[in-house]
Amino acid sequence: AEMVLVAEELTAPMMAELPIERLRGIVSLKGSRNSHGAILADALGIPTVMGAVNVPIYELENRTVVVDGHYGEVFVNPSSAVRDLYDGFQEEEEEFARELETLRDQPSITRDGHRINLWVNIGLVSEITRSLDRGAEGIGLFRTEVPFAVGDRFPTEEEQRVIYREHMEAFDPRPVTKRTLDIGGDKPLSYFPIEEENPFLGWRGIRITLDHPEIFLAQVRAMIKANDGLECILRIMLPMVSRLEQVEDARALIRRAYQEVREEGHDVKEPLIGVMIEVPGAIYLIREFARAVDFVAVGSNDLTQYMLAVDRNNSRVADLFEEVHPSMLHALREIAKACHAEGKPVGICGELAGTPEGAVLCVGMGYDVLSMNAANLPRVKWVIRHVSLLDCRRILARALRMRSNSEILNFVRDQLVGAGLDRAVPHHEVPISF
Repeated sequence: AEMVLVAEELTAPMMAELPIERLRGIVSLKGSRNSHGAILADALGIPTVMGAVNVPIYELENRTVVVDGHYGEVFVNPSSAVRDLYDGFQEEEEEFARELETLRDQPSITRDGHRINLWVNIGLVSEITRSLDRGAEGIGLFRTEVPFAVGDRFPTEEEQRVIYREHMEAFDPRPVTKRTLDIGGDKPLSYFPIEEENPFLGWRGIRITLDHPEIFLAQVRAMIKANDGLECILRIMLPMVSRLEQVEDARALIRRAYQEVREEGHDVKEPLIGVMIEVPGAIYLIREFARAVDFVAVGSNDLTQYMLAVDRNNSRVADLFEEVHPSMLHALREIAKACHAEGKPVGICGELAGTPEGAVLCVGMGYDVLSMNAANLPRVKWVIRHVSLLDCRRILARALRMRSNSEILNFVRDQLVGAGLDRAVPHHEVPISF
């Protein structure tokens, strides 16, 4: 039977174990739309409402509910009028989705011939087929922490190799970007407890793996081995970098792992190495970082969190988590300009890239790769194919002069609607009465 999951808290390990084929919606008391569990649910196309503090979640068993993931609304025992309204919205969405399916094998190219690479962010094995069905041209972010989170111990090198191989075979010969283990903060491992007063500013990402080179080496060896005999372009991405020495130390370990794997007789190519820009301080060293690596990617979710000092999991401040906040736009533009000045490709991974408004702004800034969850990819491709690079630059230039997130968002939406692209943006009205 179909069901809506109601939980006190939605976590990434929980998502990995849910019967996805039966799930029609998720309601969680804790968290926000930017937390990792919500992002994984969105990637699977499941309407999700987080931080539902006004919903009597303990009284919902066997009740009929409508879950509006666009606007974060939950209707308990909805009237027939509300049900009819949402049935209509769903029919419109399904009709649009069928139209978008025809674009699957079409290139993501603007009206004036500018090519944008559309890749996917992925963490669950169940996302592989879904991503390819939606026309993904590569993996821009493989969240390697998800397989670590579902077990009760660190996976062995061989266990990791098997997981990575499955993704790489499926995407071969497309590029696959694997982020090295990004735990800590809001992504704990039950078998590797970290007690900290301030976990988001603590021991996480590259800070942990460089302190434990045995974990880092085993993971990188597994990644490189998984590409044995394939044409896949393996890109290894380092999370949470804040100083150049971290990149130099990681590069040395990756080089060592590559040489070891070659000496063991594996037919592998040397991986590309990149950094994920999530720490605001790294923006001021962006040219130096770009010179030290093969590619750069912006982790817009965490960068927003740190730029604006907003806990991405806290529903009380969820409305302050603003990905097109003016300071974010200026920072993103500077990153793109600096990377191109150094001749390095730059991409963006995060929820921003998967929204039509965010995609238009990122294209205007010159980002080479937009990486998003698979559910959003067809919609973004449709928008890109209906706008020109000139349009995107013009919209960006005006947005950069604006003073608030809401002003920018409303302006870009108005531009899309004015261009006849209203189906790409959520535009239905939320019913006032239940």
